[in-house]
Amino acid sequence: MGKVALASTMGLFTAIRQRLSDRIGSGAWGRRRHPTMQLGYAIPVSIEMHEAMRKLQLRLLKEHGSRVRIEGIPHITLKQAFEIREVEPFERHFDTLVSETAPFDVHVRDAGAFEEGIVFLGVVETPPLVALRKRIVGDLATGLGVAPNPLEGDRYRFHVTLAEGLDPSSLRRARKELEETSPDFRFRCDTVGLLLHTGREWISYKSAKLAHRDPCAQSKLQGG
Repeated sequence: MGKVALASTMGLFTAIRQRLSDRIGSGAWGRRRHPTMQLGYAIPVSIEMHEAMRKLQLRLLKEHGSRVRIEGIPHITLKQAFEIREVEPFERHFDTLVSETAPFDVHVRDAGAFEEGIVFLGVVETPPLVALRKRIVGDLATGLGVAPNPLEGDRYRFHVTLAEGLDPSSLRRARKELEETSPDFRFRCDTVGLLLHTGREWISYKSAKLAHRDPCAQSKLQGG
């Protein structure tokens, strides 16, 4: 082997040895990488509303083409998606939350659109709904280090997404078509859920019944 080839080979070995040393020194050697996931808090819609939404979504697909993306898990968002490494701390928070929250009524009506190509059904803002959302956002910010999303201010718009990916022309038509159907749904919110993005898709990770009972309501039931 010539001197030039030998020097080149020795240089390659030195570089490889240094790279291995750096990985071991940093603790990266053999360390298992945890995938980044996303988590969100949400209210699942009623069965009646779920079925009605699917009919509206199929209509949107027929009218505006397969490029339209329909919402896979119909829901009302309480906390916008955020990145997590481990889900367990949020499960503990979720368990406490549902044990301290009483069921309440939800009213979904009218249609709307966001300029990002999204059509949705509007949710009537009520004190229990607002209080639940603000509690979740506050709890996660102060207790678990999850900063509020820029969209999560006082002007937050409660809604149920129907479809995404519409171009401006299709968006205007779709909104008009939905308004003509005069959507109007009412249901009792007695369940809240955690939605998890695995890196590939959104799944319904966990749901639980709201367990807290309003003392005033209990008093009325007991004739007090």
